[in-house]
Amino acid sequence: MSEKKIKKITELTCSEVQNLINSVDIVLFDIDGALLVNSLPLPGSTELIAKLRKLNKDIRFVTNNTLYSIETIKDNLRFFNAEHKDIFTPIPSLLEYIKLTNYTQDIYVIGSSTVTNILRQNGLKIIEFKDIHPSLHIEETGVALKELLLKALEIFQVADALLRNIKSIKLISGISDDMTPLARNLMVIGTKYYLDGLERWSGMKAIPMAKPAHELGDILKSVLNITDSQRVLMVGDNVETDIGFGVNSGFKTFLVLTGATTKEQVEIWKYSESLKPDYLAQDLEDLYEKIKEM
Repeated sequence: MSEKKIKKITELTCSEVQNLINSVDIVLFDIDGALLVNSLPLPGSTELIAKLRKLNKDIRFVTNNTLYSIETIKDNLRFFNAEHKDIFTPIPSLLEYIKLTNYTQDIYVIGSSTVTNILRQNGLKIIEFKDIHPSLHIEETGVALKELLLKALEIFQVADALLRNIKSIKLISGISDDMTPLARNLMVIGTKYYLDGLERWSGMKAIPMAKPAHELGDILKSVLNITDSQRVLMVGDNVETDIGFGVNSGFKTFLVLTGATTKEQVEIWKYSESLKPDYLAQDLEDLYEKIKEM
């Protein structure tokens, strides 16, 4: 396989970049690290989305974040005038999978109250760690983060025991980011670390419902009536989740260096060759500058 050359937006002419925009109908944006960091818009993000809408592009937001409700995510995206219908998370993928497989057994959830509440609202039988250990109830706040981390191993050991001892059980994963940006220069360990451990301990491979898995892409294609995947552009900051999702779904891909991926990681490429993005920019302002006169 020949080495793929990444097209840097700053090295392309305005005409070349405008041809890219004209070649797509739908633009999918990751949120944290691509559009927002610490709930504030990154350079050029608001201007770019406003311009794309003026060009009649269908703008959607695709996140692996299941900590927040759709309403909270919508509020975080107020700078971009997002509507509920514009936001996609792993939860719809999970509900669709459960429906298609006619799964009716209990579900042990390691996740936020948002996830458990939505699953319960859809008539599913949910078991949480606090149901097994009633004395433990951790609020989802920054103050409780340390306590949660200390209890994480015990929570995952329960999952491991279930996976090892119930033959019909399935392991389904949502968010699987390796690193997650909390602020412009602050990254924390993502859930992929814990999921990898659980897969090793149990010997079971998880069925993914979030980026980079194609299952979420399949739902997007169905909901948005996508018949030509190359008419879609996926924009994100994480090579393995965002770009991987675009590649697995057959979309064009655009990497920005405002979140999980650094300039050095691009220059010394250690990921799979297949994960190289089609286009690269330091931030979305670089892209906006190339198309603002369209």
